[in-house]
Amino acid sequence: MKLIKNILKILVLLLLVLLVYIGFIFLKPKIFSDNNLESVTYANLNSEKTKILFDKKTIYFFFFYPECNSCTKIIPKVKELEKHNIQDIYFITDAVNKHKIDTFITTNHLEKYKNNFFIDYKKETQNNFNLGPIIDFPTLITIKGKEKSILKLN
Repeated sequence: MKLIKNILKILVLLLLVLLVYIGFIFLKPKIFSDNNLESVTYANLNSEKTKILFDKKTIYFFFFYPECNSCTKIIPKVKELEKHNIQDIYFITDAVNKHKIDTFITTNHLEKYKNNFFIDYKKETQNNFNLGPIIDFPTLITIKGKEKSILKLN
């Protein structure tokens, strides 16, 4: 009887491991595969919709959360992009508290990028960029024409 219980426990455990594995296969983000986005639309800090086109130039999307310590720590690396004459850096968050976003901007001395801060009110970022059900903060997505890559900055 005890042997049967142990065998059942092992079978249940194996079944759980198999289900988790299958879940990762189906939920694993496919980086931009089958996603021929040509643009995304977000609201700026004045709640005006802005369309960002993916053309031949290089665009950087920095996904952050205002209260994320890792996001604050990585800002100097994001600012380094400026040294390479990269002007198209967009800061995207799904946090809707504009005061916290303004605090993030001020604390990190990002005032000159204030027009490049956007709020993802519809929480479409994961879908738009095939990031899967969870987005890690901070995440930097680089887009150059059809070439797209994701860099998790933790």
